[in-house]
Amino acid sequence: MSTGTPSYVSLIKPGAFPLVLRNLHISAILLNSTLMILVLALVPLDVTLGGANVLSVLADIVSSTNSTLSTDPKVSM
Repeated sequence: MSTGTPSYVSLIKPGAFPLVLRNLHISAILLNSTLMILVLALVPLDVTLGGANVLSVLADIVSSTNSTLSTDPKVSM
């Protein structure tokens, strides 16, 4: 008889789930805030707010500057 609950849930000790959830939240907050600060440092705010989303703005920036990162000596920088 299946109750729909994964088998590992019964192995978790009482009181352990809140600690795991706290650790997941801390790591998510640290990673997301670091990435947000990095985006704000590299991309002007008006460009970030004017795009459809941040990923599309970053993709546009990378694709437009990709030609200047070329190692081909014929490409002028």
